Amino acid sequence: MAGIYIHIPFCKQKCSYCNFHFSTNLSRKSEMLQAINREIELRASEIQKYTIETIYFGGGTPSVLTVDEMHSLISTLGGTVSLDQVVEVTMECNPDDLNPDYLQALLNETMVDRISIGIQSFHDPHLKMMNRAHNGAEAGQSLEQIFNAGFEKVTADLIFGLPDNDLSIWQSNLARLVEFPVSHISCYGLTIEPNTALKHVIDKGLIDMPDESAARDQFYMTQEFLASKGYEQYEISNFCLPGQYAVHNTNYWKQVPYIGIGPSAHSYNGRERRFNVANNSQYLSAINRGIDFWETELLSESDRYNEWILTGLRTKWGIDGSDAQQYSLNIREEFDDAVKKSIHAGWIEESDGALCLTKSGKVLADYVISSFFYV
Repeated sequence: MAGIYIHIPFCKQKCSYCNFHFSTNLSRKSEMLQAINREIELRASEIQKYTIETIYFGGGTPSVLTVDEMHSLISTLGGTVSLDQVVEVTMECNPDDLNPDYLQALLNETMVDRISIGIQSFHDPHLKMMNRAHNGAEAGQSLEQIFNAGFEKVTADLIFGLPDNDLSIWQSNLARLVEFPVSHISCYGLTIEPNTALKHVIDKGLIDMPDESAARDQFYMTQEFLASKGYEQYEISNFCLPGQYAVHNTNYWKQVPYIGIGPSAHSYNGRERRFNVANNSQYLSAINRGIDFWETELLSESDRYNEWILTGLRTKWGIDGSDAQQYSLNIREEFDDAVKKSIHAGWIEESDGALCLTKSGKVLADYVISSFFYV
């Protein structure tokens, strides 16, 4: 099994916190889609090695595409490899791009059956600070439209740890979201990325970030509130109703191979990574000239070990400690030492043969996971 990720490198406007690869200039959208279709064709032999289980349209903002444009991309894939075993086709969307006709056509005329919508907040001051193109009322309206259209598999994103985001605001965000039959919720702590507008205003002292304890309290609230509503925390940032896991993302964490199409997209097969160039003009030029538009990295033993730790420990399934036996003695010794220290600290527990993060370990997930890395 494998997944296909297609990167749509366009957005209508730039969110203040985002450092993903995209352009707000949509003038070359048609040319870009032709190039992405061409990449699919160029990589046909690679794609055909796998049974494709999931397709994921990310970005950027895939909802800037028309239904016909989405259909064209999926048709190109279908002409390259059988899609009979596909169980999930996800499309990332922004609330301001959606309307009833668009959603109905998307559901009826393409294979898209899962919507991942970037709500981020229902609180207008925070949406303005993040330079989102929607307001809180439009966020709620977009969710109503998604469910009215007939979509059943829906992921909604929220961001905590924002400036002036006290517990009452965060709780109101969570409470508002679960008013809708959202089967999957992703809650991310705000990270301040370099070369972003948000980093600039923070450096100038125009915005004060909350301290770590405030963000930690919001994370604890998220765990407790969503658990009380029947959601399972199956990955650090991801919660779902029973059995409603996001298949594509879950496969990432389980190290299932994936093929990334489009500028900046990554691919992974367990042995090596491939990185497409993160520049629209360079990607288009290389496709048109028939020259390489990617780099590859052969993963070392320590890279593969660290990847196993990073992806596995984030999930409810954890890692099977016996799998460490596939690595060299030095790595196994480091692993055993990290397990002992983490269990003693109360960050890791063993359950049915698997090593999993505890509740307190999940709060410190990045630190705990990095303590296992072999460098």
